[in-house]
Amino acid sequence: MQLLSEESFSMIEPLLSDDYKRIRSRIALVLGPDDSELFATVDVLPNRGKWLSAKPVKAYSEASPLERELIAAAIEDAKAATLPRLAQHIPGAENLYRVPAEECIYWYRDADGKVGVVLTQWGFRRANDPGKVDVIELLMAAPRPLSMVDVTLEAIYNYGAPVTGREFDLSIFNNTRVIVTDAEGRYSIGKVKNGVEFSATDRVSGIDYHFTVTSGREIYRIEIGKDVDWRVRVIDRNLQPLGPGYRVEINGERFGTNDDGIVEMGHQPYSPDMTLRVSSADGDPAEFKISPDGDNDFVYQVNLPLETPPPPPEPEPRKVYIRILDVDGSPLDGVEVHVDQPGGVTVTAVSNADGVAEFPRDTFVDKKKSNVRFVLTAEYQRSRQEKKNNRNGK
Repeated sequence: MQLLSEESFSMIEPLLSDDYKRIRSRIALVLGPDDSELFATVDVLPNRGKWLSAKPVKAYSEASPLERELIAAAIEDAKAATLPRLAQHIPGAENLYRVPAEECIYWYRDADGKVGVVLTQWGFRRANDPGKVDVIELLMAAPRPLSMVDVTLEAIYNYGAPVTGREFDLSIFNNTRVIVTDAEGRYSIGKVKNGVEFSATDRVSGIDYHFTVTSGREIYRIEIGKDVDWRVRVIDRNLQPLGPGYRVEINGERFGTNDDGIVEMGHQPYSPDMTLRVSSADGDPAEFKISPDGDNDFVYQVNLPLETPPPPPEPEPRKVYIRILDVDGSPLDGVEVHVDQPGGVTVTAVSNADGVAEFPRDTFVDKKKSNVRFVLTAEYQRSRQEKKNNRNGK
């Protein structure tokens, strides 16, 4: 902890009746760690008090005229934000914002470059001060010739919509930091002196925007162009995409479709009246309105004649297979197989090397008997007889 100041209680007198260490604990409980940093931690000894801070700070005397105005504005804002809450829990809470002298005021800049304040000997006044001077009230009431202005950076697209969640490098007070726009496309910089220059660099496009703070102006606007993509799918009356090279005219310019029947363009600068006017030799003119946030995927139909789709392929006929084997189980090749059907019709097929003869399924009439016979050549019969004789030992 950094010791900021200490003083004998014979020199100052309290404005609140409770023990100041308990008061400081109550402040931290009500305001939380961030807002309660306005009031330095107090260490009450038997005859004197010490005020400490965990944050590195500077004395008020070291502040420039601009920084003193920022300090006064910071105290004013902090008091407006915290007093209503403290008044519900601490009697005489308005006296917390009173210090004996300007030397009890310390200040710092946070990571965003904004001025913050730490008060020591808060809630005390000089014991020998006949006028009961309120230093902070005088500080806030003093004229501010440097004209402080509440400055807000606003980013919008060129069609008026806010640019939300956009990152910028903000350079101000000799400090550069990354900021992100909120749901309204805004970022509050805070109170800034009239005439101060600052800049914001768009981290997407790399474009720098420069501003000078002007009295009476709070919003400093950045307008960003929006790029859009669009796609036109060209189809025929069968709702099928046309092949590559089909010619269409879009906004007076001729395009050919790709292999998928599509004409597309990317990264086109958007404007609120952006419209695609499409026509072709085979189709009626059509218009499509471009949306800054939509997918802009459009379908353009031409009046090419409907084509008769080719007939489906004939199903392969079902077949019946008859396999011819000899007594040894070997397939018989080249055997004529005859099927006698009712009505005197005979259908013939020849077995293949696997002994199989094929017949259309229609050869066999359902629930009717068919006579199957086959003819063996004389050569095969002799071979068969020889095998039989060999088995019998003749």
